[in-house]
Amino acid sequence: MVTIPDEIIEKIRKFLSLVKEEGIRLDKVILFVRKGEAK
Repeated sequence: MVTIPDEIIEKIRKFLSLVKEEGIRLDKVILFVRKGEAK
């Protein structure tokens, strides 16, 4: 089990709330993340 630092969890929470506010489609976000991982 990997322990995630609180600061990273907080960043993820802020990111997710931004996604909700901006109305960004989740599939686009996932695609963006996958592109980032592919590099």
